[in-house]
Amino acid sequence: DCSDLFFSEYVEGYGQNKAIEVYNPTTAPIDLSDYRVERYANGQTNSSAGGITTLSGMLASGDAFVLTNGDTDTSGQFGYCDMVLYNMGDMAEPNGSYPTPMHMNGNDAMVLTKNGVIIDVIGKVGEDPASGAWTDDAASGFTLGGWWTAQHTLIRKSTVLYGDNNGLDLFDPSVEWDSLVVGSWNNLGSHTCDCQGTSVVNE
Repeated sequence: DCSDLFFSEYVEGYGQNKAIEVYNPTTAPIDLSDYRVERYANGQTNSSAGGITTLSGMLASGDAFVLTNGDTDTSGQFGYCDMVLYNMGDMAEPNGSYPTPMHMNGNDAMVLTKNGVIIDVIGKVGEDPASGAWTDDAASGFTLGGWWTAQHTLIRKSTVLYGDNNGLDLFDPSVEWDSLVVGSWNNLGSHTCDCQGTSVVNE
């Protein structure tokens, strides 16, 4: 518990309005160069087609790091990342680069690795949910029903103290995440966690 980084927020919005927040629940700063965000696209069992981004910098204890999509060209064929969201990030993927993790859609499993080892997952690796996103419907194995991971923002519950290091287990987003409507970015850059007891705003 509280011993390594985990995903704390997930933004899957219209166009290229995509972001991932990573939180440091430990009592020490962490070198991000050992960590990668990987996208397992459309049920793939590896991330080569989805993209990999190596993080960089130091992340202080109790702080949050935000990775955003870097496609800010408003003439882009598949939309663009709003400059408001882009400016909330600590790091953005290069404008025009593809594939990258921040080209995610609701049916892509997002994975956080440390030195090649999975330490957190959003979704289920190797699964392409039938509805186009993971849901809270247990009867369908969380693959049918109302969207959670597409066109929503997810915020990790404060009671979650560590990541999900099993990429192959069923993913019920309602267990560890709170769901906000599409375009909700106000909480990005900070996270409240019972590891720290407070919310630290990323400067």
